[in-house]
Amino acid sequence: MNLSTQYDVISQNICTVYNPLVADMYVKREYNRQNPTLCQDVLVIEANFSDKVMDYDAYSEKLAELLMSLPSIKQQVEGHIGLIDRVDIKTH
Repeated sequence: MNLSTQYDVISQNICTVYNPLVADMYVKREYNRQNPTLCQDVLVIEANFSDKVMDYDAYSEKLAELLMSLPSIKQQVEGHIGLIDRVDIKTH
């Protein structure tokens, strides 16, 4: 997120969507400060694996698997809360 945006976390319950590679997920609404009518609903996926703990090959394999699951995850979330404009993935 850059300095020209602000966001609100949308408190929609999406815990019914499950993937073994996902530790947590939530939707945030990101606003543009110059034009508050422009906003995006962003699905934030927090992965349950980390490049700090795993070697490069194992991390790359898990990340590739998560990316391949992304269309299904996004479709399930959109079925619960509506359209998603963007997906962000966080690893720790």
